[in-house]
Amino acid sequence: MKDYGLWGICITSFDLSPIITYGKKYSIENVFHILRHIGYIPEIAPLEWIYRQSFFSNEQIQVCIIKSDIGPTIENKLFEPFFYLLFADPQSYFGEFPAKLTSAFNKILG
Repeated sequence: MKDYGLWGICITSFDLSPIITYGKKYSIENVFHILRHIGYIPEIAPLEWIYRQSFFSNEQIQVCIIKSDIGPTIENKLFEPFFYLLFADPQSYFGEFPAKLTSAFNKILG
C-alpha cells in the first residue's frame, strides 16, 4: 500500500463506526481520532466518494470516504450501507481506484 501513498483502509458501519482496519499504520482507536478531526461530512450518494483532510499525530492525512451500496437491512425496511475509508498521503492521487476498491469489497461483503 505504501508505494501508492495509501496508508490504510477501514470498513465502517453506516454511522462511520470502524469495523475493521487494513494496513499497519492505523488501529481502530486511531480511526476514531482521525474521524473526529475531519469535520463536516456531507451526504454521499451510493458508490460515490469524497475527499477530506484530517490529522493524526501532527501528520496530515487525506481521507477518501466511499459509500457502498451494500450493508445490512433492518426488519426489511431500513438499509444501512457500509462506508470504506482510504487513508493516504495528502499528495497522492487515486484516479478510479476508489471505484475499483468499492467493487471488490462489495463482491466480498455482498
